[in-house]
Amino acid sequence: MYHPAHGVGHDTGVALVDRSGRIVAARELFYSGQTVIVAHGLGVFSTLAHLWQVDVEEGQLVDAGQV
Repeated sequence: MYHPAHGVGHDTGVALVDRSGRIVAARELFYSGQTVIVAHGLGVFSTLAHLWQVDVEEGQLVDAGQV
């Protein structure tokens, strides 16, 4: 199944989450490298992949714009 995605490059220390939520995954994954998945509620998730560094932990709550 094809699912379109959008790649965005940022400098380090830039907030990548634009909606609050709970971190459901923050680890190295086979295809996407350092990856963070955020659950925003109502079945909506954000996936941040190929990250240089991960500074959050699974279960952590994050606010929109948090670095």
